[in-house]
Amino acid sequence: MGSGAIIDEFHVLTAGHNVYLHDNGGWASSVEVVPGMDGTYKPFGSAMVTDMRSYTGWTQDEMDEHDWAILTLDTKIHETGHCISRSEDITREFELELTRIIGILVSRFLKFK
Repeated sequence: MGSGAIIDEFHVLTAGHNVYLHDNGGWASSVEVVPGMDGTYKPFGSAMVTDMRSYTGWTQDEMDEHDWAILTLDTKIHETGHCISRSEDITREFELELTRIIGILVSRFLKFK
């Protein structure tokens, strides 16, 4: 289990080590994205990953500075984090948590020099 940031309606930015394990055969065989997951509760639905991409710096060279991946989803996710098939209202708390996660990922994986 890991975290990620929704970057558009069909893509999630996550750590490469969440989906590509060097000592366990490479790419994960199946990945489900669950916005706002709380234990087993899936308040905004879920989407399955249809494609995973990363730099060879992570997948081949195991370089920490390239430890990220882009996931393509089979279900459109609304800009607020809802899977499009769900109709609940998003809470301000979820918006703030998503903003915090995006900030952490950007500072960790997109190091600017």
